[in-house]
Amino acid sequence: MSFFRVLQVECLKLKRSKIFLLVLLGPFLILSMQFLNFTLRYNLLVKPGKSEWWEFIQEVGSFWGVLVLPIIVAIVAGMINAVEHSSNAWKYVLTMPIKRRTIYLGKLLLTFLLSVSSSIILTIGLVITGKALGFKEAIPWGKIGELFLYPLLGIIAISAIQVWLSTRLHNFSIAVGIGIGSVVISLFMSQSMYTHWFPWVYPFMTAPIEDNQPTFYSIVSVCVGIAMTLLGMWEFERRDV
Repeated sequence: MSFFRVLQVECLKLKRSKIFLLVLLGPFLILSMQFLNFTLRYNLLVKPGKSEWWEFIQEVGSFWGVLVLPIIVAIVAGMINAVEHSSNAWKYVLTMPIKRRTIYLGKLLLTFLLSVSSSIILTIGLVITGKALGFKEAIPWGKIGELFLYPLLGIIAISAIQVWLSTRLHNFSIAVGIGIGSVVISLFMSQSMYTHWFPWVYPFMTAPIEDNQPTFYSIVSVCVGIAMTLLGMWEFERRDV
């Protein structure tokens, strides 16, 4: 029961923040950009004999997985812990009659749920945008489902890392800066064999586009996420008040 109480309290705190606007704004910006892109450059983007839906999904998926979703995770994780840091409330929170692991897991789950919400908005918006562009093919629900599911598996590792950083570092900007900086690194090193083992590139590597291996990197992300969650809880439970 205390676990759901933690989620409820966290949600009440976030009502005063801009976090829900961020969850909505990320998908809206990508879809607006791609709507304009396909409106102006349709003949360049969709070659004869190619699937217009598939080309559209790849364009959206690339930006979403490699750039926007990881940044959303970093900012959300930071904002969830910003209240405790800014008001020096950790001493009060950690002396509450609730297990520390429950508090930690509540913050981690909320970070992931908000990322899921943003992905759902993107998925619904993708279908609406494709219809608005006048695509004549049948909607490839399977491909759209993969675009929704695999990057979410890809952010499990990032979520675990960012939540730990955000609880550990008192400066909101540093934790978020590490996340955004890591996303930038993954952009510039996406073709390197070493970058493929860099957690911030997993959302892109799990996207069902090009020659990616979504299943393999989804498994890697889940394993890394579980390991980081266990380590994060272990450190959080032993932290001095």
